[in-house]
Amino acid sequence: MTRWRWQPLPPLVKPSRVAQLVVFAIAACATTAWAEDAPINFTGTWKLDRSASDPMREMLKAQGYNALEVSILEKVPVTQVMTPTSDGLAIEIRSTIIRTSEQLHFDGHARSEKSSVLGPVIRLSRWSPDGRQLLTMIRYNAKCGLGAEMTVTRTIAGAERSRLMQETFVRLADGREFKARQVFVRQDAGSRG
Repeated sequence: MTRWRWQPLPPLVKPSRVAQLVVFAIAACATTAWAEDAPINFTGTWKLDRSASDPMREMLKAQGYNALEVSILEKVPVTQVMTPTSDGLAIEIRSTIIRTSEQLHFDGHARSEKSSVLGPVIRLSRWSPDGRQLLTMIRYNAKCGLGAEMTVTRTIAGAERSRLMQETFVRLADGREFKARQVFVRQDAGSRG
């Protein structure tokens, strides 16, 4: 009589094939996440949406602007035009009462400059460690005569990349601090990044 011996069936899926599929799936997810996290592109024209933004009245008054100036500054339309340069980003700020510009350099060096709005300033610009935010630190003398330090953090919001959030934090030499968040909406369709 032949004795029957139990023999394991060959596996339907080889363990090495499962390992390959797992590695492939992880790589595909990583590639997709990397593609979704493409570098942020600030290039374009951005218009201030006052209805979605914080009022800056207290921040402006504390820096020495009178009630009439504050009232005007709170109502004028503001547009930022951002253009890449060989070593940074040029930002032209346009409104019906003033037009000014700033040149942001990302070389890690603070630069002394003359601002048409703030007077002499020391400006340092850099990207956040994750490359998602544009940070600008500015030291200047406020209109009221106090030394001031302003930090502006710009972030492109959401997957649609059509809104720019700009958070402004001002600390005066007397210790007072002010924060305001402004929302800008992309006006051009060509530079969505």
